[in-house]
Amino acid sequence: LMLQRLSGVSASILDLDKLGALILDEISTAMHIETVAIFLKNAGTGSFHIMAHKGLSEPQKLSFRENHPIILWLIKHQRALTQTNIDLFPQFKSLWADEKADLQKINAELMIPLTAKNDLVGVFALGPKRSEQPYSLDDQLTLITLANQTAMTIENARLYWELQKTNEALLEAHDILETRVVERTAELGETNQALEEEIVERKRVQEKMEAALDEKEVLLKEIHHRVKNNLQIISSLLSLQSRKIEDPTSLQMFQESQDRVRSMALIHAKLYESQDLASIDFPNYIRSLTKFLFESHMQYPGQIDMEITSGEIYLDIDKAVPLGLIINELVTNSLKH
Repeated sequence: LMLQRLSGVSASILDLDKLGALILDEISTAMHIETVAIFLKNAGTGSFHIMAHKGLSEPQKLSFRENHPIILWLIKHQRALTQTNIDLFPQFKSLWADEKADLQKINAELMIPLTAKNDLVGVFALGPKRSEQPYSLDDQLTLITLANQTAMTIENARLYWELQKTNEALLEAHDILETRVVERTAELGETNQALEEEIVERKRVQEKMEAALDEKEVLLKEIHHRVKNNLQIISSLLSLQSRKIEDPTSLQMFQESQDRVRSMALIHAKLYESQDLASIDFPNYIRSLTKFLFESHMQYPGQIDMEITSGEIYLDIDKAVPLGLIINELVTNSLKH
């Protein structure tokens, strides 16, 4: 349920602070823990600093250097690291006193790597459970799945944040340039050469702004594409897990969850194909969704026909997702009963 909630909500969030708070709330609630933090890699220095946290004191002073033994271990192994591992593995015996002190402040029982494009972009640091029980293998598998899904979402939000900063810098440069144009026009009103140079400069800034907008559109398309891929990964995980289930009721619940995840993935696929990236052709989406459901649930081909009557309707993601889930339930029930 946590994975499903995050996959459905985080896809539309590009604000790093809001995204971090959402992820931490879900993790702390699902795992019953009081302290949890997300460390994010600084693209410039390579060090890892706290992006968001819950329950830590003086978090702004906590970080991991680029060649920290824990960071090097997570890059090499790309799997969960427990506090027991840190206490026993010889490569961690050489930790500095201040690094050991920082680990005590973080109070992490489990470190989960966030990997995007085979690059460590962040770390989940989870404190002990309220029950004082260790993290089970199932807990670790769930958190690794969450990390794989979240890494791209966080990376996309970071790229979007950097793009916003670039746009702000361009707009500031544009404002400064306009001021310079006014001042120079007043001083050199009769100097045509100076005016021509300013016009050329303004055109160059305008081209940069247009290029930045084009990059933003490409980024948004990539975000929808990656969210669709992440949802398909979740659907595949559910499919793999369902093969081990013999109870018909439990198997049906897994299959229904697959259909719901698939319906959300299809929305992001349609947004990726859409021209304006803000809304989708909903009748076209209905046809694709019902075709998939017919192929998945039709037990007696030829006995049921489908007819879709709809006007030209375009919906944004906030309306398309719940309506897609409703249509998924209605069509599935119709085919079953």
